[in-house]
Amino acid sequence: MELGYLASAHGPSRESPSVAFNLQPRATGQMLLGSSREFAGFDASINRAVRSRMIRRGLSFMPALAGLSAIRTWVGFRPATPDNLPLVGRWPRTPRLFVAAGHEGLGVTTALGTARLAADAILGRRSAIDPAPYAPDRLFERSEADADA
Repeated sequence: MELGYLASAHGPSRESPSVAFNLQPRATGQMLLGSSREFAGFDASINRAVRSRMIRRGLSFMPALAGLSAIRTWVGFRPATPDNLPLVGRWPRTPRLFVAAGHEGLGVTTALGTARLAADAILGRRSAIDPAPYAPDRLFERSEADADA
């Protein structure tokens, strides 16, 4: 995964697609090459121009990829929140429900912090990580305040 992945994930503009190098070996011996972000709603069609950019980016990091064959291309949806921060903690409207979602494309890279926040919330412990920025109730507070305005 290239260092620029984070900037690509939560860049300042949602107007144009972004591409970052990410290569993951699979248990099957295949390689997964990615990745891109395109805010296109629920349109699951393949954007061929973005796919070409991903391949070119991958080749710039690992030229040996040119000797491999592509067997499939797919689109995945990246659940994100309006403020680009994940939801981690107690769901305010359902007792005993805890969530860890909305990481967009950064679930793997933030897994340890998410696990710590979730475990601390479930066990009722004070966390070493400030949970407030990730608390799911922040979305309800905002939407309820907007409704009252």
